[in-house]
Amino acid sequence: SMSQINRVFRQSTGTSLWDYVLRKRVISAHAMLERGEKAKNVCYACGFSDYSNFYRAYKAYFGHAPSRG
Repeated sequence: SMSQINRVFRQSTGTSLWDYVLRKRVISAHAMLERGEKAKNVCYACGFSDYSNFYRAYKAYFGHAPSRG
């Protein structure tokens, strides 16, 4: 079941499966921004449904807006 997967994942890594996926998306977005791609395009390419969710996640992880790269 999904709850069992999450429980085992958290025990192994210390984080939830969702937090892990979100971190991977934000790190991928950062790499794309470093290459000069536009933040709006990066947002959708990394699996975010809208820019505001992407902006909040990116800022929470890196401490600054995605437009700063």
